[in-house]
Amino acid sequence: LSPLEQVTSIKGLFKGKGELLSLAKACSAVRDELIGQSLPSMLDRAHVSPLHLLPVQISRQATTAGTCFLRWRRVDRTAMGVAQWQALLLAPGTPTSIVPTLYQLERQRILLNAQISLIHNLTQLAQRTINQLTHAERIHQQRQDKRATETP
Repeated sequence: LSPLEQVTSIKGLFKGKGELLSLAKACSAVRDELIGQSLPSMLDRAHVSPLHLLPVQISRQATTAGTCFLRWRRVDRTAMGVAQWQALLLAPGTPTSIVPTLYQLERQRILLNAQISLIHNLTQLAQRTINQLTHAERIHQQRQDKRATETP
């Protein structure tokens, strides 16, 4: 089983640094795939005619943590966020024929962002745990080394 498949068995995830490192690497790969393939694919679907003519569109936003999410943004870049989508959906000038498409895009955006966030957080947690285990090992080794030098 891959580390991500082991999620159903939590006790299988945390046996040691090796498994955590494998989990962190697998999560990073999944996150990178979501960002590299799913995110651009959704952007392509969101920018087809007539959606590309709307005053609010989905855009990619990079974070300082090194990941990316999809955000609704005004074309003139004056505002960003789900409130922009909400205003667009409720605006009387928005054609009724594209409302279902805008709704589906928002659902897909929410789910994709949640997947990216969850995988990114799991990667960070695994890495922090590895660092903590490494620190504990170092302290334990210091104790062992000190004890070995004190014993005649």
